Amino acid sequence: MRGSVTQLVWLGEDATQINAEVQIEVVQGLASEVRVQLPENLTVNQVSGAMVADWDVANNELKVLFIEPVQNNARFTLNGELRVPRAGKIDVPLLRLPNTERETGGVGIEVLGAGEIKERQPKGLEDAEAGELGQLIANRQSPSLIAFRFQPGNGKTERTLSLNVARYT
Repeated sequence: MRGSVTQLVWLGEDATQINAEVQIEVVQGLASEVRVQLPENLTVNQVSGAMVADWDVANNELKVLFIEPVQNNARFTLNGELRVPRAGKIDVPLLRLPNTERETGGVGIEVLGAGEIKERQPKGLEDAEAGELGQLIANRQSPSLIAFRFQPGNGKTERTLSLNVARYT
């Protein structure tokens, strides 16, 4: 199975919102479910898509069950929230597809409120233009938005992103 996770992370004053689009491509056999590795303390509020029958979160993993086994492609969206520090060093929460042989996608980060991103330390990610990462991120053109694309790898390739966020009063 191959997969793509494109996510938009809004670093707010009180909470961090995450919207993501997950796409899978079945290259052999059928897939009756897909598992998404979640950041610690992420509360998933909604999972939706034409093929989604049910979903459940346990042990930092989202399990999405399909209405019928997927033979080719499936896509769904999810949104959730968690708390991260409002300023200083922030480890950006990334969603992952650990059971894929090839994982693509990217992440857009936007600081909400009076603040800016001062430093960035990506690992397994490369700078990208927001418009290159699909509609979810392209629709959010903002001066405080930065974007990264996943470097080629499987679902277990190390990917981290740390930012230094300065807040103003």
